[in-house]
Amino acid sequence: MKEKATKWRESNKEQVRLYQKEYRIKNREKLMAYDLTEKHKNHRKLWWVRNGKQYCVARNKKKHFLAMQIVSNQKVPECCRCGCKDSRALEINHKNLGGRKENLRGRLLYDAIISGKRKTDDLEITCRVCNAAHYLEKKFDIHYDITFKGLGLSQKERAVVRREMFGNGKFQ
Repeated sequence: MKEKATKWRESNKEQVRLYQKEYRIKNREKLMAYDLTEKHKNHRKLWWVRNGKQYCVARNKKKHFLAMQIVSNQKVPECCRCGCKDSRALEINHKNLGGRKENLRGRLLYDAIISGKRKTDDLEITCRVCNAAHYLEKKFDIHYDITFKGLGLSQKERAVVRREMFGNGKFQ
């Protein structure tokens, strides 16, 4: 029965659209009142309690990655200093410092970059280590030479190195 109704809706989309439009016009007050009911409010609150954090975290990760793609002009962003491509370590860096003075931080900065409201000519992509080194170079004139070696090892090779360093889960 459900499949039959779905097929009918698919073949009569225009008729369904017109019916829904007429229904919304006739029952506007009823529909608006439903939006304000406690049941509806509680349902939204309950959904937010159950799913809100995971939803926001996933959305922010996507926005962060998209903003980094725009700043770096690359499909896979990488650190402009050492070449690190691990997205967990990458950050958007202000070339001339002053990132804290800017009112746009975190998600607001990502939104501004994505929408084109924020120019990216004074931004670059760096890993956390290079970002800290950049700060020290600009602030205190201390210079570092940083090379990223993580890309050269396969997963098996990293496991061997970890075992050599830490043994079987215990520090030696």
